[in-house]
Amino acid sequence: MKKKYLLLIIIILILNNVIKAQNFDYFGASFIKNYVKTDYDAAAQNWDIAQDSRGIMYFANTFCILEFDGSNWKKYFLPNELGVRTINIDSLDRI
Repeated sequence: MKKKYLLLIIIILILNNVIKAQNFDYFGASFIKNYVKTDYDAAAQNWDIAQDSRGIMYFANTFCILEFDGSNWKKYFLPNELGVRTINIDSLDRI
């Protein structure tokens, strides 16, 4: 009978540590924010991603080029409303 209680206590202690290992509220944890198409007001499909030397992110979207600086979205449209499938940034930060 004592062995069953001891085994139960050990299992509870192990599970407690496993559950604490999944907590991401501590300093240095990764933070992931997912954005939906209504956040950036463009098509749902993004084809490619590039980052310039300043850390600005650019997305090749079905309808335009999206620019994201970490808090604000900007849209850049191509002539004739062409979609964008790929994007690249050179060493001079030209798209």
